[in-house]
Amino acid sequence: MSSEDRLNYVVKQVTKNIDLKNYKYTKIGPDETIENYLGELVFITVTGETDDGEIKKDIVVKFAPNRAELRQWGTLELVYSVEIAVYTVLLAHFKRLAKFDTRELFPEFLYSDCEQYKEVLAVSNMCSN
Repeated sequence: MSSEDRLNYVVKQVTKNIDLKNYKYTKIGPDETIENYLGELVFITVTGETDDGEIKKDIVVKFAPNRAELRQWGTLELVYSVEIAVYTVLLAHFKRLAKFDTRELFPEFLYSDCEQYKEVLAVSNMCSN
């Protein structure tokens, strides 16, 4: 699957999770992709309609690189599993127990996949706020 196909799939899953209809997305600058040894960050803006009206959401999508040496050690599966657990389990408990609004501290979790060769994480882009 090409990088653009993977991004289209992730955007489709995110929009489904937040009940967004008639959506479109744009990358924030073609040169804005950041890559390191544990991932490739793609910054996008999704606009669409909900039952409450039109919304715009800035998102960071983190894809795992397909470097053989990282896959050989099992590093990627572990890193993505831990990061997703932090967003889906630990932060959910923290937000529930906190006596203050945590939206200023942590990005909104939007989508993840830990399946091998499909590792991805999508969260709100807090820099745009």
